[in-house]
Amino acid sequence: MHLERATLVIYKALLYVRELKQAAPTSRSQSIENILLKPIKQEDRLKFDWRQRADEASNEEVLVQPFEIAHAYLQDTLERLKSNLG
Repeated sequence: MHLERATLVIYKALLYVRELKQAAPTSRSQSIENILLKPIKQEDRLKFDWRQRADEASNEEVLVQPFEIAHAYLQDTLERLKSNLG
């Protein structure tokens, strides 16, 4: 059950990242890639906390692991895109 919920959180996090992608860089040194690869802040992660009770899962399972997985997935995807384009 935790895996299904974690997967949902990952997809929600990826949707959140899509919102970031639409944000315009504020300077030349701040590329879209740099914006996308910034970790999601802890306070923003709380929006994806699916637990109704604190004993359903640990903070690590809900607020750390899924976001690390999503970040790694996004990073790998961007690297593959860059290598295919370059």
